[in-house]
Amino acid sequence: MGGALYHSFKKGDFKPKRLDNFFLGPEYSDKEIQRLLDKLNINYVFCKDIEKNIACAISNGKIVAVFWGRMEYGPRALGNRSILSDPRDRKNKDRINCFIKQRECFQPFAPSIIEDEFGRFFKAPFADANLEFMV
Repeated sequence: MGGALYHSFKKGDFKPKRLDNFFLGPEYSDKEIQRLLDKLNINYVFCKDIEKNIACAISNGKIVAVFWGRMEYGPRALGNRSILSDPRDRKNKDRINCFIKQRECFQPFAPSIIEDEFGRFFKAPFADANLEFMV
């Protein structure tokens, strides 16, 4: 990639753009998703208040996979393709690593938190930082 960028810069074709987000991957419509779920014979329900349903499921000990919007670019999920669970239940780490993702049980997780609550859980230098994507 570096060589291609260098060549483009030398030719004068290089026009850098500001990267506003990392949601650069494909996006799928509800109809496309519904067709695939039907083809795979997977049960599903369309919810009007999806966030409330997800919060209730997590608070009841369920592990929830979310899939919406465009896919994130990079090695970490940023919310559009994520597996969510209650972090208070220490067993969830092993449940996700060993059984759902089928990877080594020592793999770490990245927390997600409401921006207004950030200072309650994290200390400086991050508590007052302007975090555009993720730390």
